[in-house]
Amino acid sequence: MGACGPPRLFFLFGWRLRRQPKKKRIFGGLCPPNHPQQATTMIERIQPTLALLDGGMSLYRRHFVSFALLSAAWFVPVAIASVLAIFFGSQMDELAILLLIIVGVVAMLLLSLYLIAVLSRAAAAAIDNQPLQIGELLQIGPLRFLGMSIWSIVYLILAQIVSSIASIVVICPLYIFAFVFIGGLSVLGSEVGGVLGLLGGLVVFGVIYLLGMFISGAVYGGMVYSLQPWAHDHHGFGASIQRSIDMLFYRFWGNIGVWGLAAILLLAAGTVTAIAIGVIVPLPLGLAFGFESPLVQATTVVAWLAGFMLALPPLPIWMAMLYRRSRAAREGQDMQEKIALWHNKEHL
Repeated sequence: MGACGPPRLFFLFGWRLRRQPKKKRIFGGLCPPNHPQQATTMIERIQPTLALLDGGMSLYRRHFVSFALLSAAWFVPVAIASVLAIFFGSQMDELAILLLIIVGVVAMLLLSLYLIAVLSRAAAAAIDNQPLQIGELLQIGPLRFLGMSIWSIVYLILAQIVSSIASIVVICPLYIFAFVFIGGLSVLGSEVGGVLGLLGGLVVFGVIYLLGMFISGAVYGGMVYSLQPWAHDHHGFGASIQRSIDMLFYRFWGNIGVWGLAAILLLAAGTVTAIAIGVIVPLPLGLAFGFESPLVQATTVVAWLAGFMLALPPLPIWMAMLYRRSRAAREGQDMQEKIALWHNKEHL
């Protein structure tokens, strides 16, 4: 059994066939002749995801003012309603406050869906190097918005069921392992065992926390991704639902990685931005008038909302870029472009 070498030619029944050389077995697998086995690193696997996230942030920086103005369509109504609730909430009874909270939550969710569609359309225009016309981007038909709302409710119900099952299957065994691990080390009864148990418990609970964030982020990132056909295409209600389902399951596992990473980055950036703005801006007023003042509380709420407003656009931008890339691959547009490029090179 020699090494992989050049194939030999022989004739059989008048036909010239190419003899397949024997393959060497390396680490339990087969190595093709003259092609050394190459290990794919984790960085190489997630390189397209990292490139997409970086491209989305670059797009946001280039069109920061336009995206901030579009986000104001969500920020201004929510900020006004929050300020009014702070100043006049003490004059309402409990039933009125409860109804106000319910109406406010529903209105905020609807405005969030509207903002996702608007920012996704703006991202598509920016990718195509088209001017961002604020008035045109804000125009979404009521029937289309109603369809988006119905689809979002159905998606969230199903996604919560699936994510709950995934949490039971993945996270609950990790909790059991963490308690067993810490308990086993505590039996040692020494300081070293206690320190190792504490460190091991922190690591395991950190992993559990990150997994929980990833699963939750994948759920909501997937919702934003599933709304892209409603924002970009002009199909009817049934066709839009079918397109959303098709694109959700096309390259499903790769999409989950993008959804989870994007949502985690958004949560980290949004938390840092909101804390920075929400603490720095109202601090002088709090020192001057006291932190119990309605003016200081209203300023704090508005500052926190402004921080989230500035941190929100990257997620729809990333999902719009992912949707366009996946749609081009699914419909063969990228292959058509490669064939056209190859055809042009052949005629040069």
